[in-house]
Amino acid sequence: MAKLIIQADGAPDRVLELRLGSHKVGRAPENDIVLLHPSVSSRHCIMELSEEGLMVQDLGSTNGTDLDGQPIVEASAQSGQVIGIGVFDCVVEGVTPRVSIPKWGETRPPRLPPGVKACSNHPEFPASMECGHCHRLFCGVCVHLMQRQGGSLHKLCPVCSHHCKPIAGMNQPATPNKLFGLLKKMIPKSGTMRLRRGRRRFR
Repeated sequence: MAKLIIQADGAPDRVLELRLGSHKVGRAPENDIVLLHPSVSSRHCIMELSEEGLMVQDLGSTNGTDLDGQPIVEASAQSGQVIGIGVFDCVVEGVTPRVSIPKWGETRPPRLPPGVKACSNHPEFPASMECGHCHRLFCGVCVHLMQRQGGSLHKLCPVCSHHCKPIAGMNQPATPNKLFGLLKKMIPKSGTMRLRRGRRRFR
């Protein structure tokens, strides 16, 4: 169960369970999560919980929204990270990307084509990003997104939080020319059939 632990100096911790969907956060009473303090705007931010994780978007608040101490406009948050809203620290718990485990008797997803690297967390999906620090490969669902106010979008490793970069020239399936070359090596030269590109010829 996804939870938000709201902490503030001089006040007891509040534990809120997050359901799937949107959660408006602010000082005004019509919000789903009400934080009563002048440092919190009336409509401060919105949190969107899905099976892929928790997205946090600042709504143009006066004091901004932080993720692990860094100002953001929109970012994904995972378990253990802290969302800063005014004087409140909101610790995220129980939020992890969905990993599908096939049940007994279920048909497993098809294997990826030759030459396509798989995501470290989701072997059935092709990897699109590589961490520049730990060199793990991930699909777009796994990578954490962080955007600072007035800055560009950062894609961070879900394991070590370093920057990820797109995989270049690595995740391409084998070309027809390569496949043709492999077939040519596998078939003995003394056979009765000769392979020509694009057609067969029998003697």
